Amino acid sequence: DMMHDAVRGDAQLAVLAALQNEPARIAEAAKELSEHGQEFERLLKELRAMPLDASTLAALDDVEPKVRSYLETARQLVGRAGSQSGSQQQDLQTLQASYLALESSMEKLSGTILERYQKLSHEASGEVTRQQWLVGATLLLAGALLAAGAIWLSTQMTRPMRAAVEAADRLAEGDLGHGIEPDGNDETRQLLGAMARMRDSLRD
Repeated sequence: DMMHDAVRGDAQLAVLAALQNEPARIAEAAKELSEHGQEFERLLKELRAMPLDASTLAALDDVEPKVRSYLETARQLVGRAGSQSGSQQQDLQTLQASYLALESSMEKLSGTILERYQKLSHEASGEVTRQQWLVGATLLLAGALLAAGAIWLSTQMTRPMRAAVEAADRLAEGDLGHGIEPDGNDETRQLLGAMARMRDSLRD
């Protein structure tokens, strides 16, 4: 939007300078118009190089010829500004008509780009949400597996110790007929082994 406003400003400056018979200002307006026109075309070329969807490309196809026509109209106006041809009013009206046609197409292009951005933003937001759910589910599963592993490990560690306590209780009650199988870690196996020898000694 700023570019086509700047182009119109350059053309209007040239007409005003012509009315005031200031050739230096006309030359300045022509220089500014050349720079703004090149920048306008560069921005459109960069936009064309982007990965655009079909609706944005269609809007851009509509804008580009109107940009060329608008710039050519502005160049002709500035070129005739110092000729005293008396056509400034007609030239300004032609420029304004070209400006309005371009303005309408530019608004359509901007709206298409905005709609595309909003769609992509919504899709990205949905993907982020899905990824958050996936990460959460993965963490929950990992937590459940860790908890199950901890329970299993605790059972494996405490089961032989419970067996040792039960064997000690039976020995204390005088029950010498129950078998004692050494199991568990080294310390627990040594304890159960000692209890088995004690039971055998009490039997004798």
